[in-house]
Amino acid sequence: SSNIYHVSNRVHCDFCEKDITKHTRVLCPECKFDICVNCFANGNSTDSHQISHSYHVINKLNFPLLVSDWTVEEELLLLEGIEKFGFGNWPDISEHIGTKNRQQCQKHYDCLLYTSPSPRDS
Repeated sequence: SSNIYHVSNRVHCDFCEKDITKHTRVLCPECKFDICVNCFANGNSTDSHQISHSYHVINKLNFPLLVSDWTVEEELLLLEGIEKFGFGNWPDISEHIGTKNRQQCQKHYDCLLYTSPSPRDS
């Protein structure tokens, strides 16, 4: 299922087993452990997961919504950037997003604008 909140797509902390699907979590790329913020802060470890392992913070908005190469967080930052810096100010908008260049921002906006159904199409 593509619904990230479907039972089969839920994420649980590998230490305390808390459902962390909708929460910021820590992913250990070395042992593939998903860790809730509390267990990470407590320095929990096992034979397979050590606190010295590298890690990635997974923001609860760090998943695609409209297209596969833009996260929800980036979508929101794009809209916020347009509101803050003005439509068409792609250099400042892309700097605001931090992960996309100005061409990517403009192309993404144009694609969504011209491929989204209008209210009268509903």
